[in-house]
Amino acid sequence: MPSRRFARAVAAALLAAGCGHGTFVHADADSQWELAWSDEFDGTGAPDPTKWILEEGGGGWGNHELQSYTKRAKNVRQEGGRLVIEAHREDFAEEAFTSGRLRSRADWTFGRFEIRARMPKGVGTWAALWLYPTDDSHGWPDSGEIDIAEYVGRDPDGIISCFYSTEHSWVFDTGRIAPIPVERADQEFHVYSADWTDEEITTSVDGKVFHRFQNPHSWKHWPFLHPFHVIMNLAIGGFGGEADEAAFPARLEVDYVRIYRLRRHGLPMCRGRECRRS
Repeated sequence: MPSRRFARAVAAALLAAGCGHGTFVHADADSQWELAWSDEFDGTGAPDPTKWILEEGGGGWGNHELQSYTKRAKNVRQEGGRLVIEAHREDFAEEAFTSGRLRSRADWTFGRFEIRARMPKGVGTWAALWLYPTDDSHGWPDSGEIDIAEYVGRDPDGIISCFYSTEHSWVFDTGRIAPIPVERADQEFHVYSADWTDEEITTSVDGKVFHRFQNPHSWKHWPFLHPFHVIMNLAIGGFGGEADEAAFPARLEVDYVRIYRLRRHGLPMCRGRECRRS
């Protein structure tokens, strides 16, 4: 997730981001994808522990955030066929809010990552659906980051998609950042997705491509050649701004997470340290 000076970075990076009004693509038009992993959240109680790790803690998370993440069902649970990440205004572990954050146990190199979600209501909420490297030994942003969708509650009609690397970072106002119009994302479910190959990453909303980053074959620009895992979280404050306490509890709801492998001959899709060719 990006942080300070982010709004300035959005404005500075928009022209360089290569995004336009969107190009519609049909997900399975040419049957190039096959399902490799999914969670439909059809159970009850905590998310499947064989698929997800619930993360805990506060301290701002490097972004001046106001929440403490917990493993409690109050903050993270399956309910009505959905994953619910719910933030509450409550004093907990020296923070003023509680919320939820989880990451996938599995990780992948390349694929289509689809998350159908409804964003939270309320100023001060900051929801994120993103990919982060399992091996981040080079640190951030050198190891890379792919933000499929970030949502800030004070702007209910849009999300933000970002790519980060050594040469593309909010620190230097060079992040590959694209604001994407999504009307009332806090009222309707939308499919947020990233298509990631060895040559290009695109992010889409409901099948319409809005953000594209082609591989310039330089690791400082493109560190996206090793396994990443999925993270979903609901932060409070930070880039989300001052929180309106009347808006809580607030929830991020996820209908499903589906990850596909590319059928294209010769392109590997790696899961953890195991890599197979389809």
